[in-house]
Amino acid sequence: MLSKHENAPPAARDVIGGTPLFGLFNKLALSAQEADSFAVELIAPQRGAGVSAIARALARCAAANMDGPVLLVRADPAATGPTGTSSLAELHHRGADLREAARPDGEDGLWHAMLMQAAPGKTPAPLPLGVLDKIVTRLRASYRWIVFDSVPPQDSSFGLILSRFMNGTVVVAEAERTRLPSARQLVLQIRANGGTPIGFVVNKRRKVIPDFIYRFL
Repeated sequence: MLSKHENAPPAARDVIGGTPLFGLFNKLALSAQEADSFAVELIAPQRGAGVSAIARALARCAAANMDGPVLLVRADPAATGPTGTSSLAELHHRGADLREAARPDGEDGLWHAMLMQAAPGKTPAPLPLGVLDKIVTRLRASYRWIVFDSVPPQDSSFGLILSRFMNGTVVVAEAERTRLPSARQLVLQIRANGGTPIGFVVNKRRKVIPDFIYRFL
């Protein structure tokens, strides 16, 4: 699956392979082998777990290693964007090309967009399931990987609903803060909404043992 860098010099491959989320990317890439386009959602039980940072790092890893463009989508119904930008939902409503919502993210082949965009002080109406399904389907026609940075269920049920349209959902937990029952409940909620939990990330871990000792454990 690492077609873009199969012939890269060893130094380049070492840099790619050394990224913290390379193991997760490899696992997802194996799941995506038979798919023309792969959509994955990242979600946490609560805010502060670092979902946005993990989602962007995963998208950067995909852009560096995959042939075809990668789109990072902010899937927060209450999010506001820069003046003059359109959300994917707005463009879909107008029948416009969804790629008009995408902006380059500073990495070769990586783009970012907002799924919805709220006016100041207002929350947009929920997207009907059929509309959400069509948006994801249209994105699959233009992007090799689509990474959704989603909101926790304590803020909105939107992320749980979105999970049913993904190839898989990755649960992000914050070390020493996310309780195991909360993570288990989120997995059950994803499955109850028709989604497929496909991975688990523990973020913000503190290493109390030096790195060189870990090799002997």
